[in-house]
Amino acid sequence: MASNIEFYLRRERDERLAASESEDPRIAAIHLEMAALYARLVSLEPEAPALKRVS
Repeated sequence: MASNIEFYLRRERDERLAASESEDPRIAAIHLEMAALYARLVSLEPEAPALKRVS
């Protein structure tokens, strides 16, 4: 399975593509908003998630 960052990057790219293909500017704006939210998730995601200790 892909990492969270890979998923968020793919979704951001998909949303930007959907925005560019939309004929309705209101729908394009929604896709761009979603793309921005995915970009924000990328910036918040740690590159190497902490490992839990198991006893």
